[in-house]
Amino acid sequence: MKTITFATGNRGKLKEAQALMPHVHLVSQSVDFDEPRSNDLETIARAKLEQARKVICGPCFVQDSGFYITALNGFPGSYVNFALETVGVEGILKLMEGKSDRSCAFRQCLAYFDGQKEHFFTSEHTGMLTHAPAGEDSEQQWSALWHIFIPQGYAKTLSELSPQQLEERRQRANGTLMQLAAFLKVEE
Repeated sequence: MKTITFATGNRGKLKEAQALMPHVHLVSQSVDFDEPRSNDLETIARAKLEQARKVICGPCFVQDSGFYITALNGFPGSYVNFALETVGVEGILKLMEGKSDRSCAFRQCLAYFDGQKEHFFTSEHTGMLTHAPAGEDSEQQWSALWHIFIPQGYAKTLSELSPQQLEERRQRANGTLMQLAAFLKVEE
C-alpha cells in the first residue's frame, strides 16, 4: 500500500481524506507554511507544496481553500482564515446585513507531488449563506464556515447535515480529494 503524506494539521481534512482514499496509507504532518499573499489558490498551493517537499520525504500533497461571497466582491477569498480569526462567522454575517444576494462558494486547489512530478486539482462548491449560524461542531468539520454555508441542493448548513447526507454530498461534489483519490486509483 502506497504511503502519502497530507501536509495539514487539520484533523477534519485528514479524516475526510482517509475516508476517500482507503487504498492509500495516508498520514499527516503539520507544516508551518509561509503562505504568499495572493488570491490565486494555485499560486498558494504551489508555494505550500514546495515548502512541504523540503520537510516531507516522498509523495505528499497540500490543499488550499478560499471562501468567496458574491455580494462582497469575493471577500474573504483566500484570506478566509484571517477573516475567521479576526471577525469570525458572526462578523461575516454582519457584513452581509441588508444584502439580498447570499450566494457564495468554497474553492479549492490541491497540489500533489508523486515523488517526481507535481499535479494540480481544483474544485468549486457553490451555496448560500445563512442569516445566523446553525448546527453543531463535529469531527468531520474542517471550518467554522460549516455553520453558515448551505450547499447547493440542500436546505441546511453543512454542520446540520447528518453523516449520511455529508457522505452523499461528498460523493456528488467531486472535490479535490475525490479527484486525487481517482487519480491515485488510475496510477495503481
